[in-house]
Amino acid sequence: MPPGTITTLVQNIPQLTRILKFHVVPGKLTQSDLAQLDVVTSVEGSPIPIDCSEGFEVKNATVVAADIEADNGVIHVIDRVILMG
Repeated sequence: MPPGTITTLVQNIPQLTRILKFHVVPGKLTQSDLAQLDVVTSVEGSPIPIDCSEGFEVKNATVVAADIEADNGVIHVIDRVILMG
């Protein structure tokens, strides 16, 4: 993220909350589940495009670690913050 963005977001909790919710998808979807989909809908309500044709990408980010089991779902680590729009 550009310099100063985090400071700005901490001062704008509704926007920070919206961005964080955009990084969450309901359910417990593994990489193989996501490979069958073109798009998922975030908790924030916006679509997130999925591309597993060459690697594993979500929107404009590359998944660097997939299928990390957690108590409340599955984590896919991405290499950048994704934004709505």
